[in-house]
Amino acid sequence: MSIKIAVVAQLNQAKYDEMHTSLDNAWFELLAELDCSIHILPNHLDSSKKLLETVKPDGIILTGGGEFSLDFDTDPRSQLEAFILSKYTHLPILAVCRGMQTMHLLAGGELKKVNGHVAKHYPIVFANKVTSQNSYHNLGFDRCTDDYITLSSAEDGVIKAMQHKKYQWLGIMWHPERFNNDHTFNINLMKNLFFKVLQ
Repeated sequence: MSIKIAVVAQLNQAKYDEMHTSLDNAWFELLAELDCSIHILPNHLDSSKKLLETVKPDGIILTGGGEFSLDFDTDPRSQLEAFILSKYTHLPILAVCRGMQTMHLLAGGELKKVNGHVAKHYPIVFANKVTSQNSYHNLGFDRCTDDYITLSSAEDGVIKAMQHKKYQWLGIMWHPERFNNDHTFNINLMKNLFFKVLQ
């Protein structure tokens, strides 16, 4: 059964004082391996609300890149992410890197500087399986808030994956769309998250 996935994309400064909503083409290549249609959400809250109401997605992805900010006037992407996490608790959500940090921050957590987690590959123990995944972040945390449980941590204690205790939300600190050593693992991870409620 085909499903609809809404995707929060990056907000990037372009030339001539333009701000562009953009998504790495690698996401399309990755999601093409799932039976889904992809719906990119504009980094404009009212427009995204209308799109979400029209599309009625079966799941949402919060992609990586940049840092979450509570200054919604200057960061509409953060405003959109906060809205989604407050209103779409009934949907499965995959939060990638920045997305997982956003989940953590909005649950009352804090981030700290971490060393050795940029342009590296880490062994990840996840669901009793060992996989090797990439790492591209210099902020992290070593303790989840009460709303989440830790699924995997690096050797230095930095959390690499977490799951909400009540909702079907999964946060991961690696980029499944970027080069990694276990592509099949990421495909299966997304299938289990997004198709589980349909099986």
